[in-house]
Amino acid sequence: MEVIFKDVGQGDSIVLTWQKDDGTEGIGLIDCCKKDRQNPTLQHLQDAGIKQIDFIIWTHPHSDHYSGMFELLTYCEKQDIKIGIFWNTCNLFMTSAHYKRVLATYVKENDPLNGKEIDRLYLKLKQLRNSGIIINYEIPVGFPKYPLNQESKLSFLAPHIDEQESFIQYLEKNPNRTEGSVANLFSTVTFIELGDNCVLLCSDAPLSVFERLIGNKAFLGKKLLLGQLPHHGSIANHSIAFWRSLKHDSNTPLAISVGMNTYNHPSEKVINELSEEFYKVYLTTPMALLQKKHLTKTLVLDTDIFTEEFILSSDLKFELVATYGIAKIKH
Repeated sequence: MEVIFKDVGQGDSIVLTWQKDDGTEGIGLIDCCKKDRQNPTLQHLQDAGIKQIDFIIWTHPHSDHYSGMFELLTYCEKQDIKIGIFWNTCNLFMTSAHYKRVLATYVKENDPLNGKEIDRLYLKLKQLRNSGIIINYEIPVGFPKYPLNQESKLSFLAPHIDEQESFIQYLEKNPNRTEGSVANLFSTVTFIELGDNCVLLCSDAPLSVFERLIGNKAFLGKKLLLGQLPHHGSIANHSIAFWRSLKHDSNTPLAISVGMNTYNHPSEKVINELSEEFYKVYLTTPMALLQKKHLTKTLVLDTDIFTEEFILSSDLKFELVATYGIAKIKH
Protein backbone atom coordinates (compact mmCIF):
# COMPACT_ATOMS: atom_id res chain seq x y z
CA MET A 1 0.00 0.00 0.00
CA GLU A 2 1.08 3.55 -0.71
CA VAL A 3 -0.22 6.54 1.24
CA ILE A 4 0.36 10.02 -0.18
CA PHE A 5 -0.31 13.17 1.83
CA LYS A 6 -0.72 15.73 -0.92
CA ASP A 7 0.78 19.18 -0.44
CA VAL A 8 -2.34 21.34 -0.34
CA GLY A 9 -1.04 23.94 2.08
CA GLN A 10 -3.14 24.35 5.23
CA GLY A 11 -5.55 21.52 4.45
CA ASP A 12 -5.92 17.78 3.90
CA SER A 13 -5.89 15.57 0.82
CA ILE A 14 -4.77 11.94 1.00
CA VAL A 15 -4.43 9.41 -1.81
CA LEU A 16 -4.23 5.68 -1.01
CA THR A 17 -3.36 2.93 -3.49
CA TRP A 18 -3.09 -0.82 -2.94
CA GLN A 19 -3.12 -4.09 -4.84
CA LYS A 20 -6.46 -5.90 -4.93
CA ASP A 21 -6.80 -9.67 -4.81
CA ASP A 22 -7.37 -9.76 -8.59
CA GLY A 23 -4.05 -7.98 -9.20
CA THR A 24 -5.55 -4.62 -10.17
CA GLU A 25 -4.74 -1.41 -8.31
CA GLY A 26 -7.26 0.07 -5.93
CA ILE A 27 -7.44 3.79 -5.17
CA GLY A 28 -9.14 5.73 -2.41
CA LEU A 29 -9.25 9.44 -1.57
CA ILE A 30 -9.66 11.17 1.77
CA ASP A 31 -10.75 14.80 1.35
CA CYS A 32 -9.85 17.07 -1.54
CA CYS A 33 -8.46 20.55 -0.94
CA LYS A 34 -7.23 23.13 -3.42
CA LYS A 35 -3.97 25.03 -3.13
CA ASP A 36 -3.44 28.35 -4.90
CA ARG A 37 -6.35 27.62 -7.28
CA GLN A 38 -4.77 24.28 -8.19
CA ASN A 39 -6.27 20.90 -7.35
CA PRO A 40 -3.38 18.52 -6.53
CA THR A 41 -5.64 15.51 -5.93
CA LEU A 42 -7.44 15.91 -9.25
CA GLN A 43 -4.12 16.43 -11.01
CA HIS A 44 -2.86 13.21 -9.41
CA LEU A 45 -5.84 11.28 -10.84
CA GLN A 46 -5.37 12.81 -14.29
CA ASP A 47 -1.65 12.07 -14.36
CA ALA A 48 -2.27 8.46 -13.27
CA GLY A 49 -5.05 7.95 -15.82
CA ILE A 50 -7.47 6.70 -13.16
CA LYS A 51 -10.61 5.09 -14.64
CA GLN A 52 -12.45 4.24 -11.41
CA ILE A 53 -12.24 5.17 -7.73
CA ASP A 54 -12.93 2.63 -5.01
CA PHE A 55 -13.90 5.16 -2.36
CA ILE A 56 -13.90 8.82 -1.38
CA ILE A 57 -14.14 9.97 2.25
CA TRP A 58 -15.31 13.50 3.00
CA THR A 59 -14.22 13.79 6.61
CA HIS A 60 -16.09 16.92 7.78
CA PRO A 61 -17.46 20.28 6.55
CA HIS A 62 -14.43 22.57 6.78
CA SER A 63 -13.37 24.02 3.44
CA ASP A 64 -9.69 23.10 3.89
CA HIS A 65 -10.90 19.50 3.48
CA TYR A 66 -13.41 19.86 0.64
CA SER A 67 -12.58 22.99 -1.42
CA GLY A 68 -11.56 20.85 -4.42
CA MET A 69 -14.27 18.19 -4.06
CA PHE A 70 -16.81 19.73 -6.46
CA GLU A 71 -14.22 20.01 -9.21
CA LEU A 72 -13.12 16.42 -8.57
CA LEU A 73 -16.69 15.10 -8.75
CA THR A 74 -17.42 17.10 -11.90
CA TYR A 75 -14.36 15.54 -13.54
CA CYS A 76 -15.56 12.06 -12.55
CA GLU A 77 -18.97 12.86 -14.04
CA LYS A 78 -17.57 14.06 -17.37
CA GLN A 79 -15.13 11.15 -17.65
CA ASP A 80 -17.67 8.53 -16.47
CA ILE A 81 -15.38 7.53 -13.58
CA LYS A 82 -17.40 5.38 -11.19
CA ILE A 83 -16.99 5.91 -7.43
CA GLY A 84 -17.60 2.69 -5.50
CA ILE A 85 -18.45 4.34 -2.17
CA PHE A 86 -18.74 7.97 -1.11
CA TRP A 87 -18.59 8.31 2.68
CA ASN A 88 -19.91 11.53 4.23
CA THR A 89 -20.09 12.14 7.98
CA CYS A 90 -22.42 15.14 7.75
CA ASN A 91 -25.50 12.96 7.25
CA LEU A 92 -24.91 11.34 10.65
CA PHE A 93 -25.63 14.64 12.36
CA MET A 94 -28.72 15.54 10.36
CA THR A 95 -30.99 13.65 12.73
CA SER A 96 -33.93 16.02 12.36
CA ALA A 97 -35.12 18.95 10.28
CA HIS A 98 -34.23 21.26 13.19
CA TYR A 99 -30.60 20.16 13.35
CA LYS A 100 -30.34 20.22 9.57
CA ARG A 101 -31.38 23.88 9.57
CA VAL A 102 -28.96 24.68 12.40
CA LEU A 103 -26.15 22.91 10.59
CA ALA A 104 -26.84 24.84 7.40
CA THR A 105 -26.76 28.11 9.38
CA TYR A 106 -23.55 27.03 11.10
CA VAL A 107 -21.79 26.26 7.84
CA LYS A 108 -22.80 29.52 6.18
CA GLU A 109 -21.65 31.58 9.17
CA ASN A 110 -18.36 29.81 9.77
CA ASP A 111 -17.11 28.48 6.47
CA PRO A 112 -14.79 30.77 4.47
CA LEU A 113 -16.75 29.95 1.31
CA ASN A 114 -19.94 31.21 3.02
CA GLY A 115 -21.73 27.89 2.64
CA LYS A 116 -22.22 28.23 -1.11
CA GLU A 117 -19.74 25.47 -1.89
CA ILE A 118 -21.50 23.13 0.55
CA ASP A 119 -24.84 23.75 -1.17
CA ARG A 120 -23.29 23.19 -4.59
CA LEU A 121 -21.48 20.08 -3.41
CA TYR A 122 -24.60 18.45 -1.96
CA LEU A 123 -26.48 19.06 -5.19
CA LYS A 124 -23.66 17.47 -7.19
CA LEU A 125 -23.58 14.47 -4.85
CA LYS A 126 -27.31 13.96 -5.34
CA GLN A 127 -26.93 14.17 -9.13
CA LEU A 128 -24.10 11.63 -9.16
CA ARG A 129 -26.01 9.22 -6.95
CA ASN A 130 -29.00 9.43 -9.27
CA SER A 131 -26.86 8.98 -12.39
CA GLY A 132 -24.96 5.99 -11.00
CA ILE A 133 -21.53 7.64 -10.94
CA ILE A 134 -21.60 7.21 -7.15
CA ILE A 135 -22.59 3.59 -6.64
CA ASN A 136 -22.96 3.64 -2.85
CA TYR A 137 -23.41 6.64 -0.56
CA GLU A 138 -22.84 5.82 3.10
CA ILE A 139 -22.23 7.25 6.57
CA PRO A 140 -18.80 6.33 7.97
CA VAL A 141 -19.85 5.21 11.42
CA GLY A 142 -19.49 2.06 13.50
CA PHE A 143 -16.96 -0.68 12.98
CA PRO A 144 -18.05 -2.65 9.89
CA LYS A 145 -14.91 -3.46 7.94
CA TYR A 146 -14.56 -2.57 4.26
CA PRO A 147 -12.18 -5.06 2.59
CA LEU A 148 -9.38 -3.64 0.47
CA ASN A 149 -7.91 -7.09 -0.19
CA GLN A 150 -7.60 -10.38 1.68
CA GLU A 151 -5.14 -8.93 4.19
CA SER A 152 -6.32 -5.32 4.46
CA LYS A 153 -9.53 -3.79 5.79
CA LEU A 154 -10.75 -0.24 6.35
CA SER A 155 -13.08 0.91 9.13
CA PHE A 156 -13.91 4.05 11.13
CA LEU A 157 -13.21 4.72 14.81
CA ALA A 158 -14.92 8.13 14.70
CA PRO A 159 -17.32 9.80 14.59
CA HIS A 160 -19.17 7.85 17.27
CA ILE A 161 -22.42 8.32 19.13
CA ASP A 162 -20.39 10.29 21.70
CA GLU A 163 -19.48 12.91 19.09
CA GLN A 164 -23.05 13.05 17.82
CA GLU A 165 -24.34 13.68 21.34
CA SER A 166 -21.67 16.34 21.94
CA PHE A 167 -22.70 18.14 18.76
CA ILE A 168 -26.40 18.05 19.67
CA GLN A 169 -25.67 19.23 23.22
CA TYR A 170 -23.64 22.12 21.85
CA LEU A 171 -26.48 23.19 19.57
CA GLU A 172 -28.98 23.00 22.42
CA LYS A 173 -26.79 25.11 24.71
CA ASN A 174 -25.84 27.60 22.00
CA PRO A 175 -28.90 28.02 19.75
CA ASN A 176 -27.79 31.42 18.47
CA ARG A 177 -24.01 31.03 18.47
CA THR A 178 -21.61 28.65 16.81
CA GLU A 179 -17.86 28.08 16.83
CA GLY A 180 -15.92 26.90 13.83
CA SER A 181 -14.18 24.15 15.80
CA VAL A 182 -17.43 22.34 16.64
CA ALA A 183 -17.49 20.88 13.12
CA ASN A 184 -14.39 18.87 14.06
CA LEU A 185 -16.82 16.58 15.89
CA PHE A 186 -17.81 15.33 12.41
CA SER A 187 -14.24 14.25 11.63
CA THR A 188 -13.54 10.68 10.62
CA VAL A 189 -10.76 8.63 12.16
CA THR A 190 -9.95 6.10 9.46
CA PHE A 191 -8.42 2.81 10.64
CA ILE A 192 -6.73 0.51 8.13
CA GLU A 193 -5.69 -2.99 9.16
CA LEU A 194 -2.76 -4.56 7.33
CA GLY A 195 -2.49 -7.98 8.91
CA ASP A 196 -0.97 -7.42 12.36
CA ASN A 197 -0.24 -3.77 11.51
CA CYS A 198 -2.38 -0.68 11.12
CA VAL A 199 -2.60 2.84 9.72
CA LEU A 200 -4.45 5.67 11.47
CA LEU A 201 -5.64 8.77 9.58
CA CYS A 202 -7.16 11.33 11.93
CA SER A 203 -8.38 14.37 9.91
CA ASP A 204 -9.38 17.06 12.49
CA ALA A 205 -10.77 14.77 15.19
CA PRO A 206 -10.98 16.51 18.59
CA LEU A 207 -9.11 15.61 21.77
CA SER A 208 -12.14 13.81 23.24
CA VAL A 209 -11.99 11.21 20.46
CA PHE A 210 -8.43 10.18 21.31
CA GLU A 211 -9.18 10.09 25.02
CA ARG A 212 -12.05 7.71 24.19
CA LEU A 213 -9.86 5.53 21.96
CA ILE A 214 -7.17 4.80 24.56
CA GLY A 215 -7.31 1.04 25.06
CA ASN A 216 -9.80 0.52 22.20
CA LYS A 217 -10.00 -3.13 21.16
CA ALA A 218 -9.28 -2.20 17.53
CA PHE A 219 -5.61 -1.75 18.46
CA LEU A 220 -5.21 -5.10 20.24
CA GLY A 221 -2.35 -7.01 18.64
CA LYS A 222 -1.79 -4.25 16.08
CA LYS A 223 1.41 -2.28 15.50
CA LEU A 224 1.11 1.24 14.11
CA LEU A 225 2.95 1.55 10.80
CA LEU A 226 1.89 5.10 9.93
CA GLY A 227 -0.24 7.77 11.53
CA GLN A 228 -1.58 11.21 10.75
CA LEU A 229 -1.70 13.78 13.53
CA PRO A 230 -5.09 15.48 13.89
CA HIS A 231 -5.85 19.06 12.91
CA HIS A 232 -2.49 19.95 11.39
CA GLY A 233 -0.60 19.20 14.62
CA SER A 234 -2.73 21.43 16.85
CA ILE A 235 -2.12 21.23 20.60
CA ALA A 236 -5.88 21.44 21.17
CA ASN A 237 -6.40 18.02 19.52
CA HIS A 238 -3.35 16.34 21.00
CA SER A 239 -3.32 13.43 23.45
CA ILE A 240 0.17 12.15 24.17
CA ALA A 241 -1.41 9.43 26.33
CA PHE A 242 -3.15 8.06 23.24
CA TRP A 243 -0.03 7.95 21.06
CA ARG A 244 1.95 6.49 23.95
CA SER A 245 -0.60 3.70 24.28
CA LEU A 246 -0.09 2.44 20.71
CA LYS A 247 2.35 -0.31 19.90
CA HIS A 248 4.98 1.15 17.58
CA ASP A 249 8.62 0.89 16.58
CA SER A 250 11.28 3.54 17.04
CA ASN A 251 10.94 6.18 14.30
CA THR A 252 7.39 5.19 13.35
CA PRO A 253 6.33 8.00 10.99
CA LEU A 254 3.57 10.46 11.85
CA ALA A 255 2.48 12.86 9.11
CA ILE A 256 1.18 16.39 9.58
CA SER A 257 -0.76 17.98 6.72
CA VAL A 258 -0.03 21.67 7.19
CA GLY A 259 0.81 24.90 5.41
CA MET A 260 1.61 28.47 6.35
CA ASN A 261 -0.93 29.56 8.94
CA THR A 262 -1.59 31.89 11.88
CA TYR A 263 -2.77 29.15 14.28
CA ASN A 264 0.66 27.96 15.45
CA HIS A 265 0.22 24.67 13.57
CA PRO A 266 2.02 22.45 14.19
CA SER A 267 2.58 22.89 17.91
CA GLU A 268 6.17 22.67 19.11
CA LYS A 269 4.96 20.83 22.22
CA VAL A 270 3.20 18.20 20.10
CA ILE A 271 6.31 17.50 18.05
CA ASN A 272 8.61 17.40 21.07
CA GLU A 273 6.37 15.04 23.05
CA LEU A 274 6.06 12.65 20.11
CA SER A 275 9.81 12.72 19.53
CA GLU A 276 10.29 11.69 23.15
CA GLU A 277 8.01 8.70 22.47
CA PHE A 278 10.29 7.73 19.53
CA TYR A 279 7.96 8.79 16.74
CA LYS A 280 9.32 10.62 13.70
CA VAL A 281 7.26 13.58 12.49
CA TYR A 282 7.01 14.60 8.83
CA LEU A 283 5.34 17.68 7.35
CA THR A 284 3.82 18.33 3.94
CA THR A 285 5.50 21.76 3.76
CA PRO A 286 8.75 21.42 5.73
CA MET A 287 10.74 24.24 4.17
CA ALA A 288 8.05 26.86 4.75
CA LEU A 289 7.59 25.90 8.37
CA LEU A 290 11.33 25.83 9.03
CA GLN A 291 11.19 29.60 8.81
CA LYS A 292 9.66 29.46 12.27
CA LYS A 293 12.79 29.45 14.40
CA HIS A 294 11.17 27.66 17.34
CA LEU A 295 10.67 24.56 15.17
CA THR A 296 14.11 24.24 13.61
CA LYS A 297 15.43 21.84 16.23
CA THR A 298 12.49 19.45 16.17
CA LEU A 299 11.50 18.97 12.53
CA VAL A 300 12.93 16.04 10.58
CA LEU A 301 15.50 17.16 8.05
CA ASP A 302 17.96 14.27 8.01
CA THR A 303 19.93 14.54 4.78
CA ASP A 304 20.07 10.74 4.61
CA ILE A 305 16.27 10.73 4.32
CA PHE A 306 15.42 13.93 2.48
CA THR A 307 16.92 14.90 -0.83
CA GLU A 308 16.63 18.51 -1.94
CA GLU A 309 14.18 17.45 -4.64
CA PHE A 310 11.95 15.71 -2.10
CA ILE A 311 11.91 18.70 0.23
CA LEU A 312 10.82 20.95 -2.61
CA SER A 313 8.09 18.54 -3.80
CA SER A 314 6.35 18.63 -0.41
CA ASP A 315 4.08 15.60 -0.99
CA LEU A 316 4.70 12.96 1.66
CA LYS A 317 4.77 9.47 0.17
CA PHE A 318 4.93 6.34 2.30
CA GLU A 319 5.20 2.77 1.06
CA LEU A 320 3.78 0.32 3.60
CA VAL A 321 5.31 -3.14 3.62
CA ALA A 322 3.02 -5.05 5.94
CA THR A 323 4.95 -8.33 5.55
CA TYR A 324 7.92 -6.73 7.29
CA GLY A 325 5.92 -4.31 9.40
CA ILE A 326 7.59 -1.16 8.09
CA ALA A 327 6.64 2.13 6.44
CA LYS A 328 9.24 3.56 4.05
CA ILE A 329 9.37 7.18 2.99
CA LYS A 330 9.52 7.45 -0.81
CA HIS A 331 11.71 10.12 -2.39
